[in-house]
Amino acid sequence: HLNRPDNANRIRTLLLAGLRSAVLWRQKGGGRLTLLLRRKALLAQAQAMLDSLPQTPSPETLEPHSDA
Repeated sequence: HLNRPDNANRIRTLLLAGLRSAVLWRQKGGGRLTLLLRRKALLAQAQAMLDSLPQTPSPETLEPHSDA
């Protein structure tokens, strides 16, 4: 899978995003115990944030642009 540049780029991006999230979590005072004890509350808050985002069509459902 890593031989394909698009997959390698996607994996690299996800790994860096995970590292950045972990650093920000720790900088804001988060820890493993907080994550374990408040998991349901954190999931509920994350879901509420996702639900509040405006719905946008996925790239697969968009029609290609015609320059003609």
